[in-house]
Amino acid sequence: MHYFTLGISSIAGLLLNHVFTHPQSKLNNKLPHIKIKGVQICPYLEIKLKTKSIRVHHWLTYSILLIITISFGGSIFNNVIANGYFIGAIVQGLSLPDWKHIIYRR
Repeated sequence: MHYFTLGISSIAGLLLNHVFTHPQSKLNNKLPHIKIKGVQICPYLEIKLKTKSIRVHHWLTYSILLIITISFGGSIFNNVIANGYFIGAIVQGLSLPDWKHIIYRR
């Protein structure tokens, strides 16, 4: 039963992140751009420096969350649905062509 739940939640994570984060998604283009000084927090996390920008992609954020939830196995953080969602989001993020670009020149 856990594998079925993990599979369904992974597919849901992949599809939802495709809708919200894919560059050509209509919904992604409608999200507000929230900036506080040199840090943009929505629709993606980006820190602007003098000559470069550091972009924290969603796959990286979800990877960290997945590692945390697996590390605290047996606690409230260990949830099959959440872990499946994180796996789907990571797969979707790594399927984009710019997945490996974290530091950009401005």
